[in-house]
Amino acid sequence: MKSFFKLHLVILLIINFTSANLAMAEVVNFIPANTTNPASVTADLPINQIGRLKLNNGMAHLDSTKISIGAVPDWLFDEHKVLSGFVLSSSMVMSGNEAFIQGLAYFNKGEWLSYLGSSANLDVITLTNLNTLEGRIVAYNPPKLDIQLANGQIQSFDASTIKTIASNKCYRFSIATKIPKIDPSDNSLTGQAYKISFTPSQRTNTLFSGIISRNAVTPKSTLPGTESQISKKFIAGLIGVGIAVDLAPFIALPSVFAPQTQYARAKGILNEANNLSNYESQQSTIQLIQQYAVLKP
Repeated sequence: MKSFFKLHLVILLIINFTSANLAMAEVVNFIPANTTNPASVTADLPINQIGRLKLNNGMAHLDSTKISIGAVPDWLFDEHKVLSGFVLSSSMVMSGNEAFIQGLAYFNKGEWLSYLGSSANLDVITLTNLNTLEGRIVAYNPPKLDIQLANGQIQSFDASTIKTIASNKCYRFSIATKIPKIDPSDNSLTGQAYKISFTPSQRTNTLFSGIISRNAVTPKSTLPGTESQISKKFIAGLIGVGIAVDLAPFIALPSVFAPQTQYARAKGILNEANNLSNYESQQSTIQLIQQYAVLKP
């Protein structure tokens, strides 16, 4: 039984060590607007959640006036783009030794877009002249914003004429940068940040927002390779105890195999594993496989 607890301890230590290493500062670049170009933000920052969309190893990628959100679907290791859209505006405020970059992002594409809200809801866009439009933003080619109205017609507006956007796909973002350096030639900024946060552009009840946040979900991915097999967290633990190579044939087994077949194959591989010192360790590892991969015969 001691081997069982040792295995658990090693796995936990590896996961905690990996998580600590991920908390590293990333470079953020900001260029203010000028007479020819809008303001731009360039950064790659971690994010855990947007609205009711929970992101596993999420990353927000801001590239000038474009934005995309990546996440690692369950059962996979590589990041996959789940949302994309535009950075409609951004600005910077200095406060002591920190600089805060804020802006407005609008998502219009991505396989997880529906998790931000119903696609049947139209955006309500208020112009600076207080006129309102109902439709959807379909393109942004600075400074022009293309809006498809409720009647299907597309009209272009200068982004500077947009006052507010009420939409379940529109979010305000905020980045707190450390050690900012300002280039006096164009007032551009280079700093470091650990994360980015998003809040809905629409005013929502605080209690309702809290409920949405607590009930955030990670959508089930339909990508090839995401079939319910052994979890990557468990595989990472196996790497730490030096038996991942022995489990490789089992991990590669197609999900179409019956649980009994997968379990029998896993047990056979583990019985032959040289890295496991005794029978007790083998049985403990099989129990972990059953727990994480749900392979109970």
